Amino acid sequence: MDKELVRVKGREGITPLHFVSQTGDSDLLATFLSACPDSIEDVTVRRETALHVALKHKRLESFQVLVGWLSRNTRKGAACLQYSIFNRKDEEGNTILHLSAINNDLQALDLLINTKTMEVNAQNLEKLTALDKAASKEMEKKLLKAGAIRSSCIEVRPTLADELRSNIIARKKVITNIKRIRESMPDSHREAYLVVAALILTAIYQSALSPPGGLYQSEIGAKNSTSAEAAGKSVLSSTDFFVFSLLNKTVLFFTVLLTSLILIPTGWGELGKALVQNSNQWKSNAFLSLIVLLKCLYALIEANPYILEEVDSIPFVETPLHTAASAGHIHFATEIVRLKPSFALKLDTHGLNPID
Repeated sequence: MDKELVRVKGREGITPLHFVSQTGDSDLLATFLSACPDSIEDVTVRRETALHVALKHKRLESFQVLVGWLSRNTRKGAACLQYSIFNRKDEEGNTILHLSAINNDLQALDLLINTKTMEVNAQNLEKLTALDKAASKEMEKKLLKAGAIRSSCIEVRPTLADELRSNIIARKKVITNIKRIRESMPDSHREAYLVVAALILTAIYQSALSPPGGLYQSEIGAKNSTSAEAAGKSVLSSTDFFVFSLLNKTVLFFTVLLTSLILIPTGWGELGKALVQNSNQWKSNAFLSLIVLLKCLYALIEANPYILEEVDSIPFVETPLHTAASAGHIHFATEIVRLKPSFALKLDTHGLNPID
């Protein structure tokens, strides 16, 4: 099958994918999605996705196939695509959640709520939420349980015109200046600065493993309990070590901040887009830290594509996976394993792997 044929638009912008979503041919629908995954992004002249079409024509099986395909999609940018398609609005500003509420389609509603990617309080052009459009009490109960509220309870946000008329506050000025610097910076300069940032981060990492003056070494057969207890500790005094750690963390903070805000361009990958789009659902400091960690990780790899191999070539070393595992950063550890599976078996200076 020629995959481009699946995206050919006919009258009113309807593609073959829209047509089979309307007729309810689930098998042919699945075949089209497999042959041309990009066709899921096509919309009609009324800005309807295939999911809109399936719901408007009450084709539940077609809708289930489409939702199931999006939920199982593992292509690059799949999470971002799923979020975008599920929350896309038609010409009337209705999402598929609005349509399921209007049609009183409880099965479709349950399916959407279980995906955990719906904006349950999205408003259409009439400023109404899905709860405002609910066609039955049972529908209202399900929406309320999912966290939906009525439009009258939503805080009125200023429009773009209101924002442009208002005075620029200090925070906005800082953000604007950062964006201007980031957008106007030539790629050659950005690459050079990223290399410097990578070297600084590497130096900080190495200095944390081996502070100035080195570490006390244990002597085989030594009977002195004091020397045995001091083994592995820094030679620096407590005061000097505190000052050294404070300087180290300060440099690390500003390097990470500079890399995150200025050096990394706005289009830093589909993973970042998905994280940012879902950030309203994840307000914890841990999630924000994960974003920064991932951005720094990919900045290091972009600056030195062989950095993970270089770390792996050292016989005994504490890899980033050891650090992530000991700190409990599960998502960051998972990303490290995906990039460098051999780190899972790597031994640190104490002979322990990340699992230990």
